[in-house]
Amino acid sequence: MKALVVASGLLIAQLGTASANPGKPSAADIKLTKVVDVKKLKGSFLGFREPKSNTTILVYRDTAASDDEPKTLVYSGSRDLLFEQRFRSGLALGPDGWAVTTEAPRGRTQGEATVQQNDKGEVWLTCNNGNDGDDSVILQPLSAEVTSAIVAKGTFRTSGVVRTPATLARDDAGTYYYVDRLLKEFGGQGYRVYVGKRGAMKPVPLVDVAIDTAGMVFATRNGSLRLTIESDTKGPPSAATWVKGTKSVKLVPLSLFGSWYLIHRELGIYGAMGALCDDK
Repeated sequence: MKALVVASGLLIAQLGTASANPGKPSAADIKLTKVVDVKKLKGSFLGFREPKSNTTILVYRDTAASDDEPKTLVYSGSRDLLFEQRFRSGLALGPDGWAVTTEAPRGRTQGEATVQQNDKGEVWLTCNNGNDGDDSVILQPLSAEVTSAIVAKGTFRTSGVVRTPATLARDDAGTYYYVDRLLKEFGGQGYRVYVGKRGAMKPVPLVDVAIDTAGMVFATRNGSLRLTIESDTKGPPSAATWVKGTKSVKLVPLSLFGSWYLIHRELGIYGAMGALCDDK
């Protein structure tokens, strides 16, 4: 991984991915986000561009901000539409250096993305790819005029990551059973159930939901389909069962943390989320 440098104030960057254009969340997910007026922020933005794509990253870092003001914000997307990144950590590296890490749900190892600057003034985007090593790319600076135009004319929205995994299991034949829900800020409900082989998961119209200390039950109104997740505490599931008509199949519960990349990339459920490293 390249070393990073932090500057006081703000930073904007244009991130690149393997695709020709930056991905954005689905229309349904975008509808859940809110418009943010970044022009109210104190200070200015710096801008950067990843040379292989048209993705724009905005990072606002103000070390002098008060407790009720944002100290670090990161945005990514096109010049017209940018989404706030979910902040994980910020780190000052020496007198001039810094690193900002955000969530990258579709990256490996419960993905993280880091924007950082080295002592030569180079700014890097690093995608943590686990056993495959770190995937870093140098970002090209944008002029102050271009950056100001993006801030003035672009639409900024809250994070396009609106859902989180709830549970995952599979049977001995390699069929997966997966449930996600809306994040707490969107109500924490809105459960969805998917069943199928890796890369070919299909939504199942389960409409009755029961959540308690014993676990979770998702079922159709007539009970012909039912997914039951048993748990003695709020910890990992201890057992899971899929019932279809009169047939019952015992499932193997899987760790959500250990299955992060499988869930967000390999099952084929999720597309772009407007996050850094969306296609890394």
